[in-house]
Parts: sequence; structure tokens; C-alpha cells
Amino acid sequence: MHAPRWLIAASLAVAFNSGFAQPELAQWGSLRGLRIEGHLHAFAARMEVVRPDGTVAARTAHYANASRYRREGAGQRVEVELRGEKAVIAVEETGPCAARLDVAMTAAPENGSDQGVLTVDLPRADFLGGRLTWLDAIGGVVGEEAVADTAGIQERSAAGVRLTGVGRTWEIRGRGDVPLRVTRMPADSENVVRVSVPVRPAGTAQASRTFQLQVGGEPDRRPVAIAVEPARPGARFDGIGGNFRLQFPESDPAIIDYKLANLRVSWGRIALWWRDWDADEAADPLAAARAGRVTPRQHAQMEMARRLAQRGIPVIVSVWDPPAWAQLTGPRPPHTYNDPVNPAKWARMAESIAAYLQFLKEGYGVEAVMFSFNEPDLGLMPAPADHAAFIKILGRACLARGLATKHLVADTSNATAKSLGFAQAVINDIETRPFIGAVGFHSWGGCDDENLVQWGAAARQLGVPLLLSEGGPDAEAHRHPDLFLEPAYALDEIELYVRIAALAQPASLMHWQLTADYTLLKGGGAYGHAGPLAHTPRFHAFQQLGATPPGAFALPVTKDRRDVTVAAFGDRANGRYALHLVNTGAARTALVSGLPDGVKVLRVVATATATGLQPEVTVAVAGGRAEIPLVAAGLTSAFGETVP
Repeated sequence: MHAPRWLIAASLAVAFNSGFAQPELAQWGSLRGLRIEGHLHAFAARMEVVRPDGTVAARTAHYANASRYRREGAGQRVEVELRGEKAVIAVEETGPCAARLDVAMTAAPENGSDQGVLTVDLPRADFLGGRLTWLDAIGGVVGEEAVADTAGIQERSAAGVRLTGVGRTWEIRGRGDVPLRVTRMPADSENVVRVSVPVRPAGTAQASRTFQLQVGGEPDRRPVAIAVEPARPGARFDGIGGNFRLQFPESDPAIIDYKLANLRVSWGRIALWWRDWDADEAADPLAAARAGRVTPRQHAQMEMARRLAQRGIPVIVSVWDPPAWAQLTGPRPPHTYNDPVNPAKWARMAESIAAYLQFLKEGYGVEAVMFSFNEPDLGLMPAPADHAAFIKILGRACLARGLATKHLVADTSNATAKSLGFAQAVINDIETRPFIGAVGFHSWGGCDDENLVQWGAAARQLGVPLLLSEGGPDAEAHRHPDLFLEPAYALDEIELYVRIAALAQPASLMHWQLTADYTLLKGGGAYGHAGPLAHTPRFHAFQQLGATPPGAFALPVTKDRRDVTVAAFGDRANGRYALHLVNTGAARTALVSGLPDGVKVLRVVATATATGLQPEVTVAVAGGRAEIPLVAAGLTSAFGETVP
């Protein structure tokens, strides 16, 4: 097996004190818990604006509100607007198992009768039958009672509250008494114990409060049992890939150079700057290009395509913004960000796109393997039936010019069942078959396990590969660039990639992007970080995925723990195998069975999202079984070869 060059010397990780609690504050202003030794003591704390009748007018939630996240030394801070109310949430680790939480709320004039509340949800099963302790400002006990098994409410004026369950404690404490409420939600609804703490009382313009958070309990280190089935290979995995939509001419070149030199990239995707290419409907864009009238950024993007092709990387061309003549005007459909294309212009659009693909081939020596409209579900072509119809029109235009370029089906913003309708429309239209090359989706939402399985099934039904054509956990992370150095973001990202690899079985996981945008590196001018390029745990984790034997097939794998995500790959023809295991908890052991008889040793590489790349180790295999040490809160990869 070809061993990747693991680049350790320049490795960089944010400095986190592993002995302290690591708060996980989401960029939208919700606190997900405190992580200690890799184990997440999970809870969901959020800010809410509550009406006089008790209903919630607004709350911190993903994609719901305008927010700004940033790291400030050992602390994290989010500013968010909730229905006109301005809220600030700041959290900082203060010691083992402890953190300080500062919250402030300023009411909008029209919301004066509402109140601002800190609401915390804890898993109901962890605390029912336990103890509820009311606390004063210094942690003294002022009352104690049982947490009943039935739904109900427990209230008292106190500075804080401690919940004690089997093997777990959780505590919040302020600096003065306020009316606290603990609600045991019904098991058939939200199934949580909810703690409500007032921050801004109704009738006040603004208020702030400081709380101490404390958690307790031993990290869960129980081993995970994993069974691999190498005799049942699934879809082929070519390897990792990336997007190369050039946006930052000052920082993109060096960052792209570095990533292409140090990552094994198997697929690439570039942008067709269509408004540059064909702004005038009455003009001939191909004639203009042949005469040398190509804009600098269009030329740069085509050169990027040539560079990828020189490395043997297949190139996908996608459109984000059509020219004005190709679009309808007027009110946009809900939840869209672009004007839809005009069906009356489809034929002219197809000729324009085909002409670009022809010029890319004759002028730069690159025949794009596929074309797509980026995220048609968000505006460009929101009707799945239109998507299928245009595939046929463009396909015929490409054939007429002698082009082999196919269509990337769907290429939708997320993996929801609704977005899958774009692939289903193509499945239902047999006439599209000659013109399709793959099915694609983006991971910005909807990546539930069931949905991912359905995307893989749709690609198999069409007989083409599946691609994660834009990968990442949050479409708005570029607004909060400090996130890219956070262990929580890195863990979310790599867990998402490995889960998609296991359940959807794409041919490639194409990161958004391998440029300065959403960069996997620090430095080089990206997001204001000057200085030399340095690795992050995100870079090393993606590099580990890229070390999967190219052309290996996804293998079925089962596990007995939810906090470990596993993807397995096998290349039986060449006797090469890989396991990728994301452990979202404390360090533990994976008890692996089902490995091929000829595999005698595994080479194990691990990246902890808090501290970076770990020393490589080897693990013996006997009778198809191995015990693999899993790094806490990170990716562990095991590579093996059969020995004759």
C-alpha cells in the first residue's frame, strides 16, 4: 500500500487544556455541552424570547437568526438577534468540569412585554428518579427533592439548581435568587428535563447574568464492537475530492498548491462564471473567446481546470449565477436565493453552456466529465421536472458539438427527501439516461441516516456513481471563520464525512473548498490569518480519508455504539483495506472482527480534533480480529494489506 506523507512538523491545533472542560458553543448561540477528556456531557442550552402567554417567540437555532461567532482567548462569544432582541452568549472554561456562562439580552421596543429566558434541555433518562437540589449563590443547599418519573413542574426561587442522576451530575448557579423552573417533559414528546432560568424580566429593557456551570460523571470508555463484511463489497470509492471555485486571488494560489501537493485528490469541481462568459444574449460567446476576449477570472478558472486535468483529476463544471437574459424576474419562491432560469431561454442557455465546454476543451485541453447547476433547489431551477427536461436539452447540445460531457444530476443544497426529488425526476424520465454521469448532493442539511441511504439507492437505480459534490457541516461557517479552528467543528465535519461514506457510499467526498474558502489550513492570508501555512486537525483528518486505497469498495460494517461512526473499504484485487472510525467520546478500544484472513497487521493513524495528529502505531491481527485504540474525540484510521 502506498503510505501517505503524514505531515507532522507544521501541525497546528488550537491550544486547549485537556484537563479543563471544553464548552461547545454553536455559532448560532446554543451551548451543546462540556467536553471532558473527549466525552461530551451533553445538554442543549439556548436563549429564548418568551411571550406573556408562555409561548416562544424566538430562540437560538441553526439557520434561524443572524449571528456572529468568535473566539476570545480561552472563551467563545456569540452575538445573535432574536426577533429584534439582541442577545450575547459568552462561555469560558474555568477548570476541571466547570465553565462560566455570561448572557445578556436587550429587548426590542415592541417586545417589552416579552421576557428573555435561558432554557436548558437535559436527557430525561439521565435524571429521572434522581435528585434535584436547589442552591444558594455560593453552592449551599437550600432545598432538595426527588426528580419524579412522571411529567410535571418543580419550581422555587433560588440561585441555582443541581440535578443528580445515575453516574452524572449537572449544575447551574447564578449570583442571586430568581424564580427557577424544572419541567419534566412527557416521554412521548421532547423526552427531556428542561431547566428555565430568567435572564431579562418582562418590562425591562436589558439585563445580564453570569452563571457557573458544573458537570460530573466518569467518561464512557466502554469498548465498541465492530464487524466488517469484506465479502459484500458495495460502491467504488475513488477518494477525496474538492471544489476549486476561485474567489480569493491573493490567498488561493499558495493554499491550492499546498493541498494538491499533500492531499490525494480524486475529483475536482470548478465554476463557470456564466455572466462573464455570455453577458449579451445577442453575442456569440465562443467567437469572442476564440478572439481572445476571456476575462481574467474566467481564464484563471479554466487554468484551474487544466491543472486538475494534468493530474488526472476529472473536472465538473458548475454554474452559480446565470446572466440576466437567462433569468426570470419577480418575486422569488420561498427559501430561495436566486432568480429561476427562464424556460423560454433553455435552448439558448444550452448552446451557451455547450459553447463554454467546447472552448474549455479546444482552448485548454480539458473535457469536463460533467456539468451542473449548483443547488437548483434554492432558486435556479426549483422544479424537479424542469431539471430533468433541461438535462436532455443540454445533453443534445453537447452531443452536437462532439462533447462527451454528461450531467451531474441534482447537485442540490442538501440531502433531504425533498431534494432527492430532483434525482427521482430523472429516474422517472428514461430519456435522460444517455446524458447523465452521476448523482450529486451537498451536505449542508438533511443528512439523516435514512436520507443518506436513499441517495445511494437512487444512484444505484440510475447505474451511475454518487458524489458528495459539496461537503461540510455548515453553509454559513464562512461568516464565522474562527469556527474552522474549533475542535467541535472539526469533529462534526469528519463525523459527517465518515457517516456519508458508510451510508451513501459516494465515489468521492468533495470538500467545500480546497481553496482559501473554508480552508483546512491556517495562515497564508486566509480569513486574515497571516504567516506561513500550518496544518489543522481538519487537514490531517481529511488527509487520512484520502489515504483510503483508490478504487476500493465500500464494505458493510456494523457497530454496537452510537458514539462511534465507522466506514470500511476493501480492494480485494490488490489486498488493501481501510477502516475509518470517528470516536465522538472518550478514548476507548474498538474490537474489530471480520478482517480478511490474509491481513496480519494494521497501521493505525489518528487525529484528535483538540490536539492534532498522533504518533502512528501498529496493531496485530489474529483470526480476523484486532483491538484498535481509538483516539478521544477524533478520527482513527487503520490500514492493512493481505500477506500471501
